[in-house]
Amino acid sequence: MSKNILWIAILALLVSCQDKIVSESSTTTTSEQATKAPAASETPKTSSMQESAKDTAVVNKAAADKAAADKAAADKVAADKAAADKAAADKVAADKAAADKAAADNKKVVAPVIQGKQPIKQQPNPAPSEIMLKADSGMTLAKANGLTKKCKSCHATDKDKVGPSFKKIQAAYGSANALTAVFESGFAVESRKVAMADAKWKKKAKTMTSQYKNLIQKQVKKGKLTYKEMAEAIFAK
Repeated sequence: MSKNILWIAILALLVSCQDKIVSESSTTTTSEQATKAPAASETPKTSSMQESAKDTAVVNKAAADKAAADKAAADKVAADKAAADKAAADKVAADKAAADKAAADNKKVVAPVIQGKQPIKQQPNPAPSEIMLKADSGMTLAKANGLTKKCKSCHATDKDKVGPSFKKIQAAYGSANALTAVFESGFAVESRKVAMADAKWKKKAKTMTSQYKNLIQKQVKKGKLTYKEMAEAIFAK
């Protein structure tokens, strides 16, 4: 009897140990599964982070490209403005140089010289000088006297008669070239220096016009003299 009880006790102990081993094995398996489960779930999270990093890099590159393009456009605008400013400054300088040269050359007649009644557009004359009152060519006094012989009925060298003196005409026009231009334009009243400066001579404009046509214009058309020769003759007196 005691021997049977002992075997039963041993058998119960073995069963108890087997149950414990099974239980521990189950627990271990469950624990391992629990441990491995997060690792499996971490794989999508890592992939998502990589995609996010890639998107961020793309966005950053696009922003950098846009910033570079904006800077290039701004640089071009600045360069174009600098070029336009330089061109404007160069034009101003060129215009000033041209104006200075024209003033230095004392170029008085700035409109085309043509036959007709149009007034000659002129710049203000400088003050006359002894040099300006001389003839512009080799006009001799003898030739001048011959060309102005018929003019002397109305003009004298140093004093006014029916018309202004030759010296007054010289002082008003400043050079034989200026007087030549007025003769060539048709001797319009608006272009005459003496008549436009003194009401006394403007009243005699019609008489002056008549004398110009008979003594100067008609002779030029016949080829007996030129407008320039007549102007130089007056300045040689």
